[in-house]
Amino acid sequence: MDFQTAVRTCLAKYATFSGRAARSEFWWFVLFNVLANFALGLIDTAIFGTAPDSAAIFAPLFSLAMLIPNIAVAVRRLHDTDRSGWWYLLILIPLIGIIVLIVWWATPGTRGPNRFGPDPLEVRIPAPPTATARFPMSGGAISSCIRCRCGRCHRPSRRGSVPAARRPARGLNRRFPSAR
Repeated sequence: MDFQTAVRTCLAKYATFSGRAARSEFWWFVLFNVLANFALGLIDTAIFGTAPDSAAIFAPLFSLAMLIPNIAVAVRRLHDTDRSGWWYLLILIPLIGIIVLIVWWATPGTRGPNRFGPDPLEVRIPAPPTATARFPMSGGAISSCIRCRCGRCHRPSRRGSVPAARRPARGLNRRFPSAR
């Protein structure tokens, strides 16, 4: 999962405490919060100054707005490691609680489905479209890709043609096999 997808997912699941969150989703969202708070802190300093009685408003409002999504993604991350979200209350124990949570957040999640839902890293590939839908002018003569038959990668194969493993390598001269 990339940065943008992780932030969108976490904001779309603003207060969703059920399900699982992958490590990448969690850590990208943490990075987003750190960078946004830093940038808003700079803006607060530029606008309101650094005097002790100055009122910084943007960074605290952002932190308040992100409080629920931060807790939600942390709980979903604990679910991915097959732990209850109630373990998040360890954050109330000074120093030791946050260290334990960071270790748990950094560990890989359980493979396959667990009691909190399906594996967030499990690749769900939809069924490939039919050949006629992909290549309407071919009348269905072109099926899926040569190597994995997924319909999206590599180059398409023709039905009834020689399988990829038996085809001669590209670029070789058939008369002189050693010449390239």
